[in-house]
Amino acid sequence: MKLPEHPVIETKRLILRLVEQSDLPALFAVNGDDEVIRYTPHESWKTPADGEAWFSRVTANHAGGAALQFVIALRDGAPIGTMVLFHFNEPTGSAEVGYSLARSFWGQGLMKEALGAFVDFSFETLGLKRLEAQLDPRNPASAKVLERTGFTREGHQRRNFFAKGELSDTGLYGMLHDDPRPAVAK
Repeated sequence: MKLPEHPVIETKRLILRLVEQSDLPALFAVNGDDEVIRYTPHESWKTPADGEAWFSRVTANHAGGAALQFVIALRDGAPIGTMVLFHFNEPTGSAEVGYSLARSFWGQGLMKEALGAFVDFSFETLGLKRLEAQLDPRNPASAKVLERTGFTREGHQRRNFFAKGELSDTGLYGMLHDDPRPAVAK
């Protein structure tokens, strides 16, 4: 997989681009909100140092080809969320996608718009053949975003994920390159 030098994904209301260190103050509002990251494996950011540590890991993962971390920004504003592509499997042409969005932007269709464009980018620009997503089934809003973007629920694993002192289930979702998917607002 060959990544364009400075990938930018644009939709009607959003711009997705690789994360930069200057994004950290805006991302603190996302990753510092316990409700936003409730169903993710990582803890919320408590201090700016948490954001710096995250950015160091992201930079190393990007340099090593382990992940691509994007920010989701309004066309006229600061970042309001993140989108990541990781767990690349070269023989199958697959990767996993993850995302988060600031709580003040929930319920506006922005994550569906961002994910739809990210799916198109992953298949058409990066040449992937399959995308996967895992979520905590107690997060029905995330399941709706995946399904409305064209992902299919492929399974449910019981009590297989331990994070933040809690054992939980995992919902498994997938999409193939040639699966039908809704058009993205551009």
